[in-house]
Amino acid sequence: MDTLLRIVSNVYTRRFEEDFLDRVNYQFTAYLFAFGSIIITSKIYMGRPIVCWTPAEFRGGWVEYTTDYCLIENTYYVPLNDPDLPNVPHRGEKELPYYQWVQFVLVLLAFGFYLPHIYWRSVNWWSGIQLRAIVRASCELPKDDVAVSSSIVVAFLKNCELGT
Repeated sequence: MDTLLRIVSNVYTRRFEEDFLDRVNYQFTAYLFAFGSIIITSKIYMGRPIVCWTPAEFRGGWVEYTTDYCLIENTYYVPLNDPDLPNVPHRGEKELPYYQWVQFVLVLLAFGFYLPHIYWRSVNWWSGIQLRAIVRASCELPKDDVAVSSSIVVAFLKNCELGT
C-alpha cells in the first residue's frame, strides 16, 4: 500500500523538466503495463492459464500435457454449448494465436514508456542548459513590466549563446 501511495504522490510531485502529463506518461502508464504483465504471468505460472478440452480417458499427466500443449500451440475457440468441433479445414479460421505473448508485449510497452524518461534525465545535463535555472528564473520575472522581463530574457539568451 505504501508503494502505491508513493507512486501516486510521485505523479503529483512538481519537477522542473516535466509536467503532469509527462509524469502520467512515464510513471502511471509504465506501472500499469508492468502490473498487467505481472498479473498475466502469475496467472500462467501459478494459476490455471487455459482450459482445454481433453478426452474423458485422459488422467493426471496426460491432462497436464494437453494443457501445456494448448498453452504453447495456437488454439481455437469452441463455445461450451456447441457440441460439434470445427472441421479440420476450418480450425485455422478460428485460431487464437495471441495470448501467450501478451505479458512480453506489456513489459516491452512498459520499457517503451519509461526509457525515454531515463534517457532524458541522463543526457539533459549534456546540453549545457540548466533547465532548473531557466524555470526558476522565469518564475521570478516581474509580471507587470514587460520591458524589464524582455531585457532579462535577452540577457539570459545571450549568456546561453556565449556558453555554447
